[in-house]
Amino acid sequence: AWICNYIPISSPTPPQPSNPDETADLSAKITFKGVQELKIGGNAKSLTGSFVNRDGNTTSDIGTWEVITIDELMPYVDYTITDNILKIKILENDFADSGKVRVTFSNSDGTVSTYLDFEITTIF
Repeated sequence: AWICNYIPISSPTPPQPSNPDETADLSAKITFKGVQELKIGGNAKSLTGSFVNRDGNTTSDIGTWEVITIDELMPYVDYTITDNILKIKILENDFADSGKVRVTFSNSDGTVSTYLDFEITTIF
């Protein structure tokens, strides 16, 4: 049978992926033990940054750390960076209690990053 003005339906062509964006499939994370605080005069807290790909596997990429706080506290924030490990502590002082320190971890071009905010508390 012939149907007037019949237009055959064809399946649409699936979209073809363009050049994949590597950073879209990458995420950053920071891990540490204990609570999310830094004690004045306490031991250094060790933070580990890593990048995880879309399959959930950790990559070998080395990231960039940044420690951010108010200018008055910066002289009392002591830290060292070795590859993806940041060791940070708050030196003895009289006014840092109840302050905050933000720690960021990002890839080399800054397109993938994460951060954590740490409360500064007294040891007692």
